Amino acid sequence: MRLKDYSIPLQYRPVTKVNAPIGEGVNFRVDHHIVQMLPNFHGMSHEEPYKHLEDFSQVYEISYYPKVPLEVIKMRLFPFTLKDKAKKWFRALAQDLNSWGEMETTFLKKLYYVGRTNAVKKAIRDFNQGPWESFYKAWERMKEYTKQCPHHGIQNWQLVQIFMKD
Repeated sequence: MRLKDYSIPLQYRPVTKVNAPIGEGVNFRVDHHIVQMLPNFHGMSHEEPYKHLEDFSQVYEISYYPKVPLEVIKMRLFPFTLKDKAKKWFRALAQDLNSWGEMETTFLKKLYYVGRTNAVKKAIRDFNQGPWESFYKAWERMKEYTKQCPHHGIQNWQLVQIFMKD
């Protein structure tokens, strides 16, 4: 063999980051209509990772694969939702993901930016009802902030106090 022959790839071996065994004799093939229904997440700063997970759950909850655990379905479908920057991040992962909890945590740690947490917490702390905003609309806006950042760390009684301030 020549030196140059060592630099030429002979075959492609896909590297999977998802370790979700199905089991003996179980046929698991993702239907194309399910893939088309999946939400996309590009990893852009304006995208909301929690909303993406919520939208994703609406799709995997309606998919039915007999004898396939829900955790395996989630782990196998989730990579199809990632595009662009998020897909690059996923492909570059150093470790395999062995559970849905691990996949979800890894996704949120990387793609829920600290700046987003700080901005939403600030929006909650500085919340004011608009001069022409109804009580209902203001409360819905406050709930939306808390939904965008469930790890805000503010107690419910404090949220009510912030909302009701003069």
